[in-house]
Amino acid sequence: MPTWLYGVVLSLLSGLCAGAAFGAAAGSASGALVGTVMAVVTFAGLAVPSSEPLPGGGPLPFLAGTGFFAVLLALLTNAAGLSAGQAAVIAAGAALWLQAILSRGIRAVQVALLDLAVVHAAVTRPSVSPYALILAFIVTYLAVSVLSASSLRLLLARALLAVSGRLPWRVGAFLEDGHRRGVLRQVGGFYYFRHDLLRRQLAHEEW
Repeated sequence: MPTWLYGVVLSLLSGLCAGAAFGAAAGSASGALVGTVMAVVTFAGLAVPSSEPLPGGGPLPFLAGTGFFAVLLALLTNAAGLSAGQAAVIAAGAALWLQAILSRGIRAVQVALLDLAVVHAAVTRPSVSPYALILAFIVTYLAVSVLSASSLRLLLARALLAVSGRLPWRVGAFLEDGHRRGVLRQVGGFYYFRHDLLRRQLAHEEW
C-alpha cells in the first residue's frame, strides 16, 4: 500500500469529518476552514516519522492535562468572569493542548488543531453554543480515530490489489481454497506455500 495514497485518502476523510462537524456547530465558513486545515495537517503528519513518546510515558500527559484544566477553569470562572460554558471550553482546549504537547505524534497534532478551533470559536463567536463546539470536537476525534485504525489501510490495500488484478476481492475464500487444494499450509492464522519450490516457481510467472 503506497504511503502517499493512504495519506491522501485518510486526509480527505479526516478533513470531511472535521468540516462537517464544525460546520454544523459554528457555520459553513468555520467548517470549511477547519476541514481544510485538518486534511493538510493529517497529510503532513503522515509524511513525517512519528516522534518517540517522552521518557516515562504512561498517564503523565493525561494527569497533567486534567490538573491544568481544573486550575484554569477555576481562574476563568472566578477571576475572568466568563460564563461556565465559555470557561469550560477554553480550559478544556488549553488542557488538551498541554496533553497533546506531552504526547506528541500525529494524533497529538490533530488534537491540538481541534483545540485551537474550539477555543477560537468560543472566544470570537459568543453566540455559538460551547456545548455544540465540544460535541464537534468529540465527533471529529472519534471519527478520525476510527479512520486511522489499521483496518482502513487493510481495506484500501485489498481494494488496490484487487483492482490491479493481483488479489481476489474475497481473500479469505481464496486462501481457504488454496489450503484445501494442497497449495498452501496453515499454521494458526497464517498461510504459507506448501513448498518453497512452488513459491519460487509462481514468483516467475507473469500475472
